[in-house]
Amino acid sequence: GGENVFANTAAPYPQVSIEQVITRQPEVLFTSRHAMSDDGMWAQWKNELPALRNNHVWSLNSDWINRPTPRTLNAIIEVCEHFESVKRKR
Repeated sequence: GGENVFANTAAPYPQVSIEQVITRQPEVLFTSRHAMSDDGMWAQWKNELPALRNNHVWSLNSDWINRPTPRTLNAIIEVCEHFESVKRKR
């Protein structure tokens, strides 16, 4: 399983900057599809983040993760599949 690198923040849904993400050095990165529309934004940080260096960045369907509906289960399944793929590569 994965551990949220922002789990210890005071806000339940923190808005974080790229600098904060770099400081936390995540091994895996999930984002919503609309946030990944500018691939160049992430490319410039490839040397700074393990998740980017190892191609462990996934874009999830924003309808599944941004709206609490039964379809959220689809996002959970997708996240688990991505974690399993990382685990198999180790």
